[in-house]
Amino acid sequence: MAVPAVVLAVATLAALVWLGAHVVRYLVAGKELRPVLRVAWRIKHTWGRTARRVGLVQTERIRPPWWSNRPPGTIVPRELIPAVTVAAERWGGVDASTVGRLGVEEFSQAAGHLADVWRVPLVRVAQVRPGLVRIRALLHDPLTEPATGPNRQRSGRIRRCGSLAWTPTASRSPFGPLVCPAWWWPGWRVTARRRS
Repeated sequence: MAVPAVVLAVATLAALVWLGAHVVRYLVAGKELRPVLRVAWRIKHTWGRTARRVGLVQTERIRPPWWSNRPPGTIVPRELIPAVTVAAERWGGVDASTVGRLGVEEFSQAAGHLADVWRVPLVRVAQVRPGLVRIRALLHDPLTEPATGPNRQRSGRIRRCGSLAWTPTASRSPFGPLVCPAWWWPGWRVTARRRS
């Protein structure tokens, strides 16, 4: 009787560690990433049912294995559901393997239904390589959002650094006031000379 109690305790501990890791990941994630995590979990845990509902399943007829109780010659239907790998990215990454007659065209036709089921405004489908389709579940359309980056914020303040105009970010230099981002931003080069 001691063995089942030990196995049960180890399984409970493993489940608590797994759940704790997901809770910590969710709490550590920023405000923009939390909805992405929720959508990724929803997609991952409901994929089998969702694939059946939107028609992304292939049914094939096979004979039962020799050890089955069914009489020989009986034909049994089997459902093939594409395997998916879900990544919690800002632009929603779901990689699905193609199965039989289910390719990029069938996933593209089901994109509207997938958007409704996953409760996202837009789903895009692209073929990464033969046998793999990438489905992007977009929470926000990147083409309709205003561009923000390290040198452009919505505050509207513009500073000059030589001939380069830039918007100061919230961070300040440890050595004093705001510095020109061209001196520290990787890949940028200052073309204007310093004024003396």
